[in-house]
Amino acid sequence: MSVFKNFEILPKFRVTFKDMIKGFVSQLNSKSAPTLYYSSISPPALSALMVAKTLNVEVNLKNVNMLTKDYLTQDLLEVNPQHTIPTLVDGGFSIWDSHAIAGYLVGQYGQDDRLYPKDSKRRAQVDQKLHFDTEHLFPCVHETVFPLLFRGKSDISKFTRKKVERTYLTLEEFLKRSDWLAGNNVTIADLCCCSSISVLDYLIPVREAKPRLFNYIQRCSALPHYQDVIQKGVDQLGNKIQESLISTYIKHYTLSRNNDHAALGLNYKRIQVNLFKNEQLSPEILKLNSQHTVPILVEEDGTVIWDSHAINIYLCENYGTNQNLYPEDHAKRALINQRLFFDASMAFPLVQKCQRLRVQRRDLPERNITRLCDMYETLNNFIKNADWVAGNSVTLADLSLIPNITLAHHLLMAIDVQKYPNVIRWIKNAELLPFYYENTNYLTAITDFVHRPRTNKVKSVL
Repeated sequence: MSVFKNFEILPKFRVTFKDMIKGFVSQLNSKSAPTLYYSSISPPALSALMVAKTLNVEVNLKNVNMLTKDYLTQDLLEVNPQHTIPTLVDGGFSIWDSHAIAGYLVGQYGQDDRLYPKDSKRRAQVDQKLHFDTEHLFPCVHETVFPLLFRGKSDISKFTRKKVERTYLTLEEFLKRSDWLAGNNVTIADLCCCSSISVLDYLIPVREAKPRLFNYIQRCSALPHYQDVIQKGVDQLGNKIQESLISTYIKHYTLSRNNDHAALGLNYKRIQVNLFKNEQLSPEILKLNSQHTVPILVEEDGTVIWDSHAINIYLCENYGTNQNLYPEDHAKRALINQRLFFDASMAFPLVQKCQRLRVQRRDLPERNITRLCDMYETLNNFIKNADWVAGNSVTLADLSLIPNITLAHHLLMAIDVQKYPNVIRWIKNAELLPFYYENTNYLTAITDFVHRPRTNKVKSVL
C-alpha cells in the first residue's frame, strides 16, 4: 500500500500506561481472559481482535480454519448456534458478530466512550456505519473473495467490480464530513470497517481519484495494531487467494418498515417514498442521505440518521421509557446487537432477494430455499428457551426482525415452516403486540403488490 510522500498522519490513538493498568485490573475481576474464536483470513474476526487490542483486553485466541469448516465443530456450535466467526466467550456469556462484540468489549472493558460514544446522536452515527459494513462492505468482500477461494474463479466479475466501486463512492461521500467514518476521532466503526475496506483495496485498489478514501486508508494503516492484525490478515488472505488461483489456473432496498416509533408511542410525520419510482434518488433524499436508502429519520434540530437499526437504537436512547427494549446492561445489549446484525446480514438481504423473485413471478432457486431453512433454523434456536429473540421480553431485536420474518412466513411459502415451532410461537406472540397493526398494513401492501396483475411498467422497474 503506497503512501503520499507529503502525507501527514493524524495523531495516533494513544493508550496511556494508566489505561493499560485499568484494563488489566478490570480483567482480573473476571475468572479468566475472554476467548475469541478467530480466523486470520476473516475480516470480521480481524475487526474484533483490533478492538480488543485497542482496549488492551487480553483474549485467548482460538483459531478456526475456515477452509476446512472447523466452524461446524460441536465446540463452537455449543456457544454459537449460528456457527459464525468471530465468537467471543467471556465467562459464561457468549456473543457473536464482530460489531456486537466490539460494542460489548467497549461497554465491558473500555475506560471511556471514545470508541463508542454514549451520546445518542454520536452513537447513532457509529451504529449507522457498523450496519453499512454489515449490509454493504462485507457483502462486497464475500462476493469478491468467495468465488476466488471456493469456486475456482480466476477473476472478479464486472458486476462485482461495479458494486465495489459504487461502495467506494459512498465511502468517499461519507468522508466529506469528517476524517473518520463517524466523526473526527476513531471509533469502532473505523476499526470494524477498515478490515473490510482493506481486503477490498487489496483486490480492487482504491485509486487516487477517490482522494478522501485513499487518504482514509492511509490513516487506518497508521493506527496501533493495524499492521500486526489487519495488514497481516489481509496478506494471509491474499496468499490463500493466490494459492487458489495457482491451483486452478494463474491468472437494499425494498420498502423498509420501522415498528419502533409505534412501540415508543411517538408522534411523528411520515413521508412515503415510492421505491418503485426511484423516489429515493430524488435530490431531497440525496441531500439527507448520500446512501439513498430508507428509512431516514430527521430530527427538528437537523440531525439525520438512516438505517432502521441505527434509528431504532437512537429512538430508544432518546425517547424510550421502556428499558427492556434496549437495556443498559452490557451483556443484554450485546445479545440484542447480535440479533440486530443477524437481521441486517442474513434475514433482510435474503427475504429482500426472495421477495424480488416473487414480484417477478419467478420460482425460488434451491439455494435460496436452503438459506431460508437455515435462517428459520437459526431463529428457532435463538428462541428455543425464551419467548423473544433476545430473552423473555420484547426488545429492539424483535421489532427489527418481525417485518422480515413475517413477510417470509406469509408471502414466500417456499418451506415447511411447521418444522420450526419456536418461530411459529414467536410470530403468534408478535401478532398480539398492540402496535402490530403497523406490520399488518405492511404485509397487506406487499402481498397485494406481488399478486396484482403484472404490467410492462412494473416489469421495467424491476
